[in-house]
Amino acid sequence: MKNRSTLIIEDDEASSLTIQAFLTRLPFFGPPVICRSGGEALALLNEKSFDIIFLDMHLPDLAGMDIIQGLASVA
Repeated sequence: MKNRSTLIIEDDEASSLTIQAFLTRLPFFGPPVICRSGGEALALLNEKSFDIIFLDMHLPDLAGMDIIQGLASVA
């Protein structure tokens, strides 16, 4: 089975490490890419797609909903 590409968009390091720890227990997830801001995430999503995205709704620079709306323009 192919490992699923995963993106974690989370500004809190403890939260992103918790999600990452859970993902390492599941054999079908590859190592996640972690973005600490919405701007960083949108720039990355313009270059690459992911199978699964874990998105914090309260980021310092963009709200999670703004990122979701930005994804519509990328797709």
